[in-house]
Amino acid sequence: MFPLRCPTGKRYAVRVTPLRAFNTYYQEGYANYPHQHIKLQRGQLLTTESTLMKDFGWKKSRLRTFFDKLQNDHMINKESDNKKTIITICNYDKFQPAISVLRNAIQTADRLENDKHYNKNNNKLNNSKKADDDTIQEFLHAYNSNCGDSFGYVNPETISKRSMEAVSLAISTLDSKQTTPSAYFKTCLIDKHLTGQKHDGFRPTFMYLLKPETIESTLMINQLEMSLNEFDESFNNDPIATNIFENATDAINSQKSQLLRYIKDARERNISDQEILDFFANSSLSFTTTLIDFSELIYR
Repeated sequence: MFPLRCPTGKRYAVRVTPLRAFNTYYQEGYANYPHQHIKLQRGQLLTTESTLMKDFGWKKSRLRTFFDKLQNDHMINKESDNKKTIITICNYDKFQPAISVLRNAIQTADRLENDKHYNKNNNKLNNSKKADDDTIQEFLHAYNSNCGDSFGYVNPETISKRSMEAVSLAISTLDSKQTTPSAYFKTCLIDKHLTGQKHDGFRPTFMYLLKPETIESTLMINQLEMSLNEFDESFNNDPIATNIFENATDAINSQKSQLLRYIKDARERNISDQEILDFFANSSLSFTTTLIDFSELIYR
């Protein structure tokens, strides 16, 4: 495990765990790597593929599939050689409010992988946990209704035993995510990877859509995008937050969530919107310092 130093001298570790998967540099700095001094930009992380495999508990193929999915959806850029990997978070400032969503998604992916291996080691799903015929028919109807035109129809009368077992596993996976088949297949139709917007000519098969890792990654990306859109809408609908931010020449996007939270807490403590505006307007300090002073005013 190689140490990193941020510009302030604080040491970080290259080792990445599922809960710290995106502990990136918050500003430009240099990382000390054996025999090298590597410059990292804000939102970048230096690690190794073997370290990621160990900390995620995944095989190389699964790890690469996961990060390729994020890269194809323009969420990260990944540069690797035979010794190290540099991961860059795209739109780093914008993604800050949704980092917890991504961490939860990674934890869920771990649980799904464990479930997958459990079922594989038992050769087939336990009969008591298999979906009943009615549930399977409803699942197939949801697929044909939503995705039949785009990805091809499935005939419920001629579906194979292997496909039936895959459907049962998919139903179980969606149940664990508290997602209905219809909602999942609607999400598939707006996923840029599945609809071929990322790769011309790509068309997923029915069995591909049933894979636990496909379900997980599709729902994860959709949840992230929804979280970001909801935050943007929430911030843009608050006239005080937008006014303060637009008038702060040195404010950065990653401070939006902090500002919005402070304004909410200030209102709960009966500080008026005009008092909030006046506090920031009358400050001659940097926006970062003013934010700190404002938090002390709120929580004192």
